[in-house]
Amino acid sequence: MTSISQIVDEAIDEGVYLFVKDDRLAFKAKEGRMSDALREKLGRYKTEIIAYLRDMNEGTEAWGGALPAIERLHDRIGVLASFAQQRLWLVDQIDGSSSEYNASVILRLQGRLDRQAMQRALDAVVERHEVLRTNFAAAGEVVIQVINESAAVPVSAMNLSSLDAERQQSELASLAQWEAKTPFDLSKDLMLRAVLIVLSDTEHALIVTQHHIASDGWSVGILIREFNVLYAAFVRNEVNPLAPLDIQYADYAQWQRSWLKGEVLDSLLGYWSTELSGAPPVHALPLAGARPARQSHAGAVYRQHVEERLTSALKLLCQRQNVTFFMLMQTAFALWMSRLSHESDVVIGTPIAGRSHQQLEALIGFFVNNLVLRSRFDRNMPFCDALAAQKQTILQAYAHQHIPFETLVGHLKPARRASYDPIFQIVFGLGLNNDVSASLSLSDLQVSTIQQESTLAKVDLELTVIEQADQLEICWTYRTDLFDEKLISEFARSYAQLLRQIVMNPHRGIFEYALLDGERHDQLLAAGQGALKPYVQEACIHTQFEAQVARTPAAIAVQYAGQALTYAQLNDKADRLARYLVDAGVTHEARVGIHLSRSLELMIAVLGVLKAGGAYVPLEPGLPKDRLSYMVQDAGIGWVVVASLALEGLPLQGVDVVMMDGAATEAQWLGAYAQGSLPRVEASDLAYVMY
Repeated sequence: MTSISQIVDEAIDEGVYLFVKDDRLAFKAKEGRMSDALREKLGRYKTEIIAYLRDMNEGTEAWGGALPAIERLHDRIGVLASFAQQRLWLVDQIDGSSSEYNASVILRLQGRLDRQAMQRALDAVVERHEVLRTNFAAAGEVVIQVINESAAVPVSAMNLSSLDAERQQSELASLAQWEAKTPFDLSKDLMLRAVLIVLSDTEHALIVTQHHIASDGWSVGILIREFNVLYAAFVRNEVNPLAPLDIQYADYAQWQRSWLKGEVLDSLLGYWSTELSGAPPVHALPLAGARPARQSHAGAVYRQHVEERLTSALKLLCQRQNVTFFMLMQTAFALWMSRLSHESDVVIGTPIAGRSHQQLEALIGFFVNNLVLRSRFDRNMPFCDALAAQKQTILQAYAHQHIPFETLVGHLKPARRASYDPIFQIVFGLGLNNDVSASLSLSDLQVSTIQQESTLAKVDLELTVIEQADQLEICWTYRTDLFDEKLISEFARSYAQLLRQIVMNPHRGIFEYALLDGERHDQLLAAGQGALKPYVQEACIHTQFEAQVARTPAAIAVQYAGQALTYAQLNDKADRLARYLVDAGVTHEARVGIHLSRSLELMIAVLGVLKAGGAYVPLEPGLPKDRLSYMVQDAGIGWVVVASLALEGLPLQGVDVVMMDGAATEAQWLGAYAQGSLPRVEASDLAYVMY
């Protein structure tokens, strides 16, 4: 089953630019570049491709006009860095030279290797792309590009031919990790280097490393393809066959700086300010442990394979619903995230190529940008309706994609925390199959990529869906201080189960889908069928909780949005709140309102009220003021536990307020009530009043 997005990607790989002109499908390609297979697909799916291209281009004039052309600069001295480059330069200055933004690819070369041709090919790539020989320097308050003359690519060599195959693989993996972790000096190094590993007379491995400030994922593909062409030519003692580039990365950076200002910038910022207003600051997916105070980038990858039958069904559903494969998979992932986190509003990032002009498609450089996709789910909504709504969200996001993510963060000024990234911490994207063996034929050489497992996680969780022949590979890259392999494997299993149910019936309500398959459902039921124990009828909820505190004081009792409390911590805070409430006048079965959203504070409040002998009354945030006023009056509430952000509009006449956050918390109850006795509470006492 062929998807429309797959055909468009195939055209890009062949150097064919597709567009719609006068309601007809048109293309630009060098003579002889289009394969017969691609031509046949374009004819067969012409109508679907036109619809796809129109969808993806809808709203590209959101700022009031088409994108201006990128002109070649006459003066290449003192050109400002692009916005993305400036951010990476600042990170480098703050953190010191770091390997976090290194990108490596390993090529296995089987056959007779011409080292001189290999060196010439790498040198020609650097000569062709200025950005690879560009350094960066501060000039007052700005960062400028320093474009250097061409230079030879540093290629170190190591001979492992004396080792057996197992040792070779082990050493190669270690060398690749070492190379990936060796930093670049942005002030003087070439932004590309290589290591040649000799495995035998007829087998080598070439590790090519670039800095992200000069490259991105798309650029790696360009590097490999151009290396292919250049090596093949130089082996035959021919001249460089690649046509000169019309523009360079510096021209793009200057264009970006000149265009992205004034009304254009204001329009883009206005859209995103509205779109992201009130968005949750951090995801609420379950974690394997408490979120550390400072985030770590230590990561691991879990690989999941989706069977051919399900893959074909997903692509067929795309055609029936008139959506791209990305739209379907991203919507399903957002729904999965919503269900697991119990949040109707989720925010996910996605990487985009950022190559807005055809001229940029052949350039190596840092163009990739982060796009923010916000999903809002109504529990009564059928999936097909959710998909249609998300399609519009995605199209609008793409129409406003030209704002650099770092500029957006600077404008929105979200609360910055060392423990999590701003705006989004979860990423979803479609990946490329980086196996180049089918496309490279370097004279007497057979070339393939060597798969590397990532030990670096740039966000909490990144899901990458890769199309491989007739099935999908889904890579879950996760931070190991937040998730473990067992939890991620459960995530993968539930996501696949959701996909299966969606293709079976896309018109079902989104909360009607089960996230557990039959086997896992039975396993969990079996795990809970232990020996029955008598329930102690006279025991109160909070006293049973205290018994668990005594058994496992250091275990996690509750976690939410990256924060957690152990049993001992939760019990201590609830005790302090209870003592404060008793001191404030809460007596036997007194009604205490709790006006809190899902949070750690909500659990503290419920336990605290019970320990004080009162009865809690949930006052759901978001209810109309008149409804809340009625509930306060009808229940005879004398105290309300509340968060500072929810005070506005809350009817509090004649009611004592207990703040659960802000500076007053410490002085009001958290710090001042560490000691003291609590009243005796009976199991028959009133626990809560529910409306």
